[in-house]
Amino acid sequence: MSIDKNSPLPRYYQMQEIIRKIIVDNKLQPGDKLPSESEFTKRYGISRLTLRRAISELVSEGVVRTERGKGTFVAAPANFREANKYPYASVIGLITPSDDWFSNRILRGVEEIAQANAYQLLVAVSRKDIDREREAIRSQRRAGAKGLIIFPSDNDYRGNDTHIAELRNHAFPFILIDRYLRDLNTDYVVTDNQMGAYKIVTHLIEQGHRRIGFLTESFLCNTASDDRLEGYRRALMDHGLTFEEKLVGRTGETEGGIRSFLRTAKPSGVFCIHDIVA
Repeated sequence: MSIDKNSPLPRYYQMQEIIRKIIVDNKLQPGDKLPSESEFTKRYGISRLTLRRAISELVSEGVVRTERGKGTFVAAPANFREANKYPYASVIGLITPSDDWFSNRILRGVEEIAQANAYQLLVAVSRKDIDREREAIRSQRRAGAKGLIIFPSDNDYRGNDTHIAELRNHAFPFILIDRYLRDLNTDYVVTDNQMGAYKIVTHLIEQGHRRIGFLTESFLCNTASDDRLEGYRRALMDHGLTFEEKLVGRTGETEGGIRSFLRTAKPSGVFCIHDIVA
């Protein structure tokens, strides 16, 4: 294994994988010493700065430890076992906010492709809790995940995304699904929510409706919901209709709330935020 100069992965990250492989291939045990800095830099053609960053990352994951003036060693037994619970197999992590039908459909798709490519899949459910999401990321990285698929909790993009920023800053492979972060440039796979909403509302307008309601959850707190509301607004505006706040029903999924909205707002047609509300 060598450093690939044409790889999009940073050299320090490649070096981490090399050190992991050295430990496994040589069946090193906790307490065994790794090659010296000069040996590593000479053999792999990297700078000491790159090497030290790689080792620092592995120290934070509990894979190795360093002793000033003595060198780098495989970590103490407890840390070593935790960091290598899945010993360097090909592993991908998936983190979702819930275990509802939508998340489970995503899980089935990810699982199918992972198995077809001989990857082990680690799954965590954050329960829409930022702290649980943050800990799931740490845990899956410690477990040896080579990349993460993250379905962000509802309010991640409103200033609580430092754990996502850290992944990006360390060039750790990850991708967001369903939502994206407005203030952080990352890779993501999402629906074109604005255009989808625009087409739905336009269809209702073409059917003769002029009082079109927008039924959503009790609050809007993710880019998927926000973009659907924006598509609704744009469709009304482009067809000469006025956006009315009272036609936006933030009722959640409760039958009573929806019935109350329909009685008071009196829409002739309704665009629902998602299938459960519909």
